Amino acid sequence: MERKYLVVGSAALMAVFGVVFGFATAVPLILVSGGLFTLASNVFSDAIHTYLPESFPTSVRGTASGTTYSLSKLSTAVQPFLLLPLLDRRGPGAVFTVITVALVTMVVIIGLWGPISGRKPLDAE
Repeated sequence: MERKYLVVGSAALMAVFGVVFGFATAVPLILVSGGLFTLASNVFSDAIHTYLPESFPTSVRGTASGTTYSLSKLSTAVQPFLLLPLLDRRGPGAVFTVITVALVTMVVIIGLWGPISGRKPLDAE
C-alpha cells in the first residue's frame, strides 16, 4: 500500500477513535475505542517513520528528516504542559478534540500536498 495513503488513513482512524474514546462513558466503548486508537496509532507510527524520509530528495534527506524528527520530539515534550491543564479543566473530550484537530490538519496537508513515495526517488528523472 502506498505509504502516503497509509499515513493519511491511519491518522484519520486515530482521529475518529480518539474522539469516541475522549467522549465515551461506557466501559466497553472506552476499551474498544482505546484499543482501536492504539492499533491505528501503531500503524501510523510505522508508516510516518517510513514515509517522512521518503518525502525529501536524497541530497537533503538526512538533514530534513533529522530536523523534522527533532521538532516532533520537541513538540512531544511541550504537549503535556498544554494538554494536562486542558484535561484537568475540560476533561478528556476536550483533549481528544484538540488532538483530532491536529490530526485532521495533518491529513489534509499530507493528502493534498504530500508526495507519493515508494515508487521512485523524488530526485529521479
